[in-house]
Order: sequence, then C-alpha cells, then structure tokens
Amino acid sequence: MNIKNKPWLIIIFLILAFLTYMKIDYRFIETFNCCQDDHDYLMHAETIALDFDLDYSNQLKGFEEMRFNNDGKIAPKGFIGSGLLASPFLFVGNIFENIFEGGKNNTSAIFNFKILFYSLSAVVYFFVGINLLTKVAYELKIKIHPLSSLLIISGTGLIYYAFERYSMTHVYEFFTSALIIYLSHKYFSTNLNYYALLIPIAMFLSLSVRWVNYFVVLLPFILYSLFKSSYKDLNLVRNQYFIFSFFGSLIFFLYTNYVIYGKITFNPQFVYETEKMASGFLTGHNNFFHFLSDNISNLITIFFTQEFGIILFSPLIFFASIYCVFLIFNNSLNISSKFILVLSFALIYAPVLLWKSTASSYGFRYLLSSVALCFILYSHYSKNYQNQTISFLINFLSVFSVLSVLFFETSPETSLSLTEATNSFGRELRFTQPNYLSGYLDSLFSFQSYLKIFSTSFLGALIFKSILSFLSIDEFNSLLSKYNLPTNNEDFQNLLTNLDSISFSKILIFLLFLISVSLYIEKKLQRNEQI
Repeated sequence: MNIKNKPWLIIIFLILAFLTYMKIDYRFIETFNCCQDDHDYLMHAETIALDFDLDYSNQLKGFEEMRFNNDGKIAPKGFIGSGLLASPFLFVGNIFENIFEGGKNNTSAIFNFKILFYSLSAVVYFFVGINLLTKVAYELKIKIHPLSSLLIISGTGLIYYAFERYSMTHVYEFFTSALIIYLSHKYFSTNLNYYALLIPIAMFLSLSVRWVNYFVVLLPFILYSLFKSSYKDLNLVRNQYFIFSFFGSLIFFLYTNYVIYGKITFNPQFVYETEKMASGFLTGHNNFFHFLSDNISNLITIFFTQEFGIILFSPLIFFASIYCVFLIFNNSLNISSKFILVLSFALIYAPVLLWKSTASSYGFRYLLSSVALCFILYSHYSKNYQNQTISFLINFLSVFSVLSVLFFETSPETSLSLTEATNSFGRELRFTQPNYLSGYLDSLFSFQSYLKIFSTSFLGALIFKSILSFLSIDEFNSLLSKYNLPTNNEDFQNLLTNLDSISFSKILIFLLFLISVSLYIEKKLQRNEQI
C-alpha cells in the first residue's frame, strides 16, 4: 500500500501521535504556583497580556523575597522573551475566559481557557520553527525529507518542552534562532534591506528569551560561511539598515531590562543572583591543563552518559558537535568562520559544563538552544556529503529519543530523584537520574509504563471524558471493577474528578487544534514541501 495515496492514514497517525505526546500534568492545573521557572515565564506573559505593563507587584505579591528583588524592584528571575511571545495566546485565552467562564469570578477552574491557550503557544512556535528551517534547506536545494526534519528536531528532546512542559523557554529559544537563520538566509539570497532591518530585532528577541545565548548574534555569519557559494557576496555588518536596527534593538533591549530589573545590564547572573558561580568555573582549577582535562571529561559524560547522553537522546546535537570539530580541521572554512563556529559551541556548552547537571528536567535542556544551529550544520553536511548511513543513523537514533520522551517518568527508574542523589558528574543533587537509559529500556517491556503513558496523555483524557459523558464516576469505576482493573489508584481517581469538572468544549478545542496541525502537515507533505 502506497501511503502517499492514503493521506487520511497520515492524518490519523499524526493526530494519535500528538494526542499521545500531549500530556495533562502541566495542563490540568489552575495556574503555575510560585516559585519555579514555569511560573516566572507565565508571570511575564500575564503582566503583558492582562495588565499591559511590566509591573510585577501584583503577580508576585507575597513572594517578593523569593524572586528577583533589587531594593524593592520585584521581578521574575526568568527572562521576558518567552512570556512576550506567549502573551498573544494568553490574551486570547483571557477573552475566552471572560466570555464563557465569567472571567475573574471563575479563573480558578483547572484547565481554564488561559492555561489552555497558553499551553498551545509552545506547540505553535515548535512547528513554525521547523517550518522556517525546512524552508531554508529547501531553498538551498538540500535533500532532507520534511518528515525527517520533524523527526530529528523532535529527537533532540525539544518535543518534551513543546507538548508537555510548555512554559519553559526551550521551544522559544529554538523558534527565535530559526527566525534569525531564516531572515539571514532571505537577506543573503535577495539583498533586500527589509530583511537586514529585521535580523537584529530577531537577535534581541532571542536574547530576551535567555540572555546567556549570546551566540545567536553569530548565526547570520555562520550561515553565510557555510553556504557562501549559494549566496550573494554581501557584507551584512556594513548594511546601514542592519546597523540602525542593531543599535535600536540594543537600546530597546537594555531599556526593557532597566524597566524590569532596575539596572542596565547584559549579565544574566545579576538576575539569577549567582555572580560567583561563573568565576568559580574559571578559577576552580589548579592550572590550565587541569581545567582542560576536567572539561574534556565532562564533555565525554555529556556525550555518553546514561543520564540523557546526547548520542542517544539528542543525536542531532551530538552529530553537529562532532561535525563542528571536523570543520575546524577541514579546509572548507576560513579561520574567522572556524573561530565563530567554535565560539558558538563553547557558549552553548558552557552552562552545562558550569552547572554539571542536566538541569532538573528531561534531557540536557541547556543544549537545546543549539537545535536550530545544529540543523543548519546537518543541512550543510547533507548538501556536501550525502552519506546515507549517517542520515539513517541520525534518524534511527532520533526515533529512539522521541520514544524516550513518552517513557519519561513512567516508572521509578525513569523518574528524577526527589531527594539528593549522585548525578553523572558526581554532584549531589535533587532531580537527577543517572540510570535513565537502563530505566527506559526496562520500561519498554513494562505494561505499567504503557498504562501510565495512556492515562497521562490527552488520548486517554479524551477517551475517559467521552465515557464520563454517559457514565458517572461511580458507574465507570464499577465497570472497571467487573474486569478486575485497578480503580483504587489515587492519581487515576483525581484524573476522573478533574475530567468530570472540565467542559468538553475545552477538550474539543484542543482536539480541533491538533487536527488542524495534522491537516497542515499532511498538506505540505503531499505538495512535497516543508512543514
């Protein structure tokens, strides 16, 4: 059977996949409680979308000493960029909340319209980012199948932050980096000043998502150096529109920081209040050789550890890192191009080497800022070498990684520790799992893990909600008991109670959204274009 002639099969597969990956644990909530990263980014979105200001005194009332507080200047410790990008979704959600739920009188209901629409933001930016990158590859005449683009980008672990922990910054880092690359590509291809004007705006938007991602300002120059033969001979830094926009965007970026934090600064450690940490990274070694050997050892750990080692759990990032080394010793790039490429990867890996941690969630999440850059490096490799074996391995390992996201937190062995444990770097930390790979492989053969995947997904929620439309909770429990199925699980009973209180219209909105995305992807595939 030729699946190309059966578009409905592709659509059904995509809908089921999205329903399975879309989790309820960060959605069936009233809001994010202080104080954690997810909460900080939501506070930015709320003050922009609901208050139309940058005054956080009402959002952080009662938590002034737990977040950023500079002589009474209160703000989240997380940065504003993701909240800014998500604010239109929250704004629309608030409109729906006011119309259908009575607004402020009923915003405590779980899975309210604000949370519903806010949670869709990361999904939208995830697919838009993939669309931008695949368009660049297509226009550069690079043969990467659109489904392969979706797979290898999802296989970095980014899919977890799109479909489950949506309030974190990583999808927004990916999107803004992809936007910089796309705008740069269009400028180098067309020489239109319009794009030169937009590139710095995208740069500082990306920096506002996470200040530590300084490498994003180098992305246009990396792109040009990699695909110089496909572009016009242009000098971006001499373009007057680029110069004007760059300094204008810089001034606005610094002004925004001043309004939020009461100080003009580029230094993220000022906001995080960890200024001594970076200096300790540089000075905490006996000599340069000790510094070098220590970080090489830590790099090997990042590559191969059971605790989300990137060769298995972020194969695209692993490949791009190795390919970067190859390009350094290859004669295809000049010295300056090699320097900015090495500098970019040094800035990307530095937070992980500094903290010696996966960062208390799925995967080496601080490396996810590099996904767009890594895809461009993979595109460069595909255009110049076209090694089918390498492409197959990256796609195969990406499947392994994408499946791993499903099994995350489905058993004690795939869950992060709630008490201090020794991580792969030898640090005693909470929220670590040094044996994740073994736990993941064991979970593949565990019925309980599959049951957990189903019951925490929107696929399960949709089926259970449909049943509760005809049966009461007690009747449903009685039915399950007849088949000797467990009904005394506290989490399961809480799920049924929550589903019973959630209007079917909200579940339907979610379903319609996923159907729309699936139809769009299938349409692009049928046209042999990019998603």
